[in-house]
Amino acid sequence: MDPVWSPDGTWVAFVRGPFDQPVIWAVRADGTGARRLTTGSTPEGHPSWR
Repeated sequence: MDPVWSPDGTWVAFVRGPFDQPVIWAVRADGTGARRLTTGSTPEGHPSWR
């Protein structure tokens, strides 16, 4: 899955982890402030901004 930019262009959401337990992360556009958004207990593979 390709990274998904936030509507204001300041964050990028992406999927990382093993195929059976992917985790969604977000990081600022400058590469700082990485945040894990999901736990991986339920497969998540399609980040989106609402």
